[in-house]
Amino acid sequence: MERVSSRLAHTNSAVALSSIRLIIRYMDYLSNAETIRTYNNKISAPLITMISRENEISYLVLKTINLVLQKRPLLLPKELKIFFVNYHDPLYVKL
Repeated sequence: MERVSSRLAHTNSAVALSSIRLIIRYMDYLSNAETIRTYNNKISAPLITMISRENEISYLVLKTINLVLQKRPLLLPKELKIFFVNYHDPLYVKL
């Protein structure tokens, strides 16, 4: 997980999303609550920044967030503002 966590800040969104998915998968094997909290913080920052990219990437990130929050509901406790819909967003992002 440490090797992959450096890829969270990659400029390619596919690489960052793949590393997020891999970290989420391996977080099931962690038992230390502090380590889990650290990885939650590492994951939430790239997700928040990728929402403001192009509409297609924003759609994929929102779908990923939906799946991640089903497994880890406490991942984004304070980031409610990022989910507000903008007027110029396409319909598929709004839904």
